[in-house]
Amino acid sequence: MPPHFVPELLPLGDGNFPAPLIWTPPDFQPSERLPVAYMLDGQNVFLRDEDIPERGWPGSWKAAQAASALASQGKRMVLVAVPHGPDRIAEYTMQPDPEHGGGDGAATLACLTHTLKPLIDSRYGTRTDAAGTAFIGSSLGGLLALYGGMQQPETFGFLGVLSPSMWWADRAVLRDVAAISLPLDQHYAVSTGDQEGRAQEGSAEQVAETRALHAALVQAGAQATLSILPGGIHHEKTWAAHLPAVLDEFWTYANGGEAKGEEA
Repeated sequence: MPPHFVPELLPLGDGNFPAPLIWTPPDFQPSERLPVAYMLDGQNVFLRDEDIPERGWPGSWKAAQAASALASQGKRMVLVAVPHGPDRIAEYTMQPDPEHGGGDGAATLACLTHTLKPLIDSRYGTRTDAAGTAFIGSSLGGLLALYGGMQQPETFGFLGVLSPSMWWADRAVLRDVAAISLPLDQHYAVSTGDQEGRAQEGSAEQVAETRALHAALVQAGAQATLSILPGGIHHEKTWAAHLPAVLDEFWTYANGGEAKGEEA
């Protein structure tokens, strides 16, 4: 049986979150106890090129293709794509920004960890340990995944932090990471493109601040890899190109191997 999507109507928080989409590998059985990756901005995770509107839609992560290729190598996992609700900025940020507001991310994390994850674990037999659970996001979603790891290390062992919005709330994330200690066995896969700013100066700043984040995570005690993606921009096509490496890194980590990122 080919890989398939299973739309699930799951009760999430106050009902503002659209239903997530679940991807399982061919011939999936819950008894396999597979690792599971939760992915933010779920509207964009599984879209096929032919399903993307010509205008007004950022693109697709092509996660099914990436996971299918890994499954063909015996690297099987379950993907859970979680769409954002009506106020993405508020839902994906842990503190308000003076210009953009926001700051409701704690409620989003609570919904994911206390409502969605137990339902997925129960229905799909996914691994319940932190090492078998990934949380992956990009941009503001990358920040939320990062904070998910910082605040829920017993839940999320692998954090995919792609193109994090380092500028948010005057770079509060760097101060927050510097103030904590992280588990030695927790793993952060941090990445950014080297062309993400609107100008070369902005791109260099994003790279420098992402390097600083990686260094802070290592200083806090966690495992962390850093990938600076040549030509990478702040867009789904860059994240789609990098996702196979991130999922492979997660599978290796979940199975007790030494997870290594791309050359930084």
